[in-house]
Amino acid sequence: MGIAMQLFRRAVALLSIAGSVACGGSPEAPTAVAVALSATADTAHFVFHYAPTDSVDAPRQEAFYDWFTPLFGITAAPRIQYYKHPTRSHLLALTGQNTNGFADTSTSTIHTIWPFEPHEAIHIYTATIGRPTDFFNEGIAVGLSTDPMAGRFVPWWNAQPVDAVVRGLRSTGRVPALAAIAATTPFRALDDQISYPTAGSFLAFVVDRYGIESTKAFFRSGARDDEIDRIRTTFQTAFGVGFEAAEQAWLLHVDAQ
Repeated sequence: MGIAMQLFRRAVALLSIAGSVACGGSPEAPTAVAVALSATADTAHFVFHYAPTDSVDAPRQEAFYDWFTPLFGITAAPRIQYYKHPTRSHLLALTGQNTNGFADTSTSTIHTIWPFEPHEAIHIYTATIGRPTDFFNEGIAVGLSTDPMAGRFVPWWNAQPVDAVVRGLRSTGRVPALAAIAATTPFRALDDQISYPTAGSFLAFVVDRYGIESTKAFFRSGARDDEIDRIRTTFQTAFGVGFEAAEQAWLLHVDAQ
């Protein structure tokens, strides 16, 4: 049985369960949730799955691959199964994940509502190097989400340059000390609209200031459950600068723009 059909049958089963326990009201766009991702498009580095009435931006995704993988020296990137869902509710029904997108690095699979998804692709690419805490893992995905086909190499968050987002957060005192959110648990406890752009701005700065090879060394030495003391040690070793010193340099960079 094909993956698209398996996902479709799972969606139908979930809808049946929901219908048996959710009394009253009407489901939000039930026909959209039941749509099968039966259309496919194969490219050199992706297999796209999407609804026949939907679309994906395969050339833009391939252009991102062509930019990112040489940048990080990744020569054995896995071929990605890319599931483009028409709505967030459709993604939730088929995967159980209430999000706009996520990557399963163990199977090199992306689920997303977007026709072009650099963020989740980065997770799959950097997983071939290492897996530090979520602050750094999400930070690299935000900080290097560019659009090479459009000639845009500045990361954006919610239609703004990520550094501009951080300046706005700083103006209202909402950017915490990085040591307070560098471990996975406190990072996940913070509002995504603060944690993600903060981490993304910092990681974009770190890559630019201290280089790709140092960034890769840090990713190789890190683990998702690292706490701040180990993060400080591995950061110093990889980048040759203390974590708080890099933070101060980053803040000066952000404020100077």
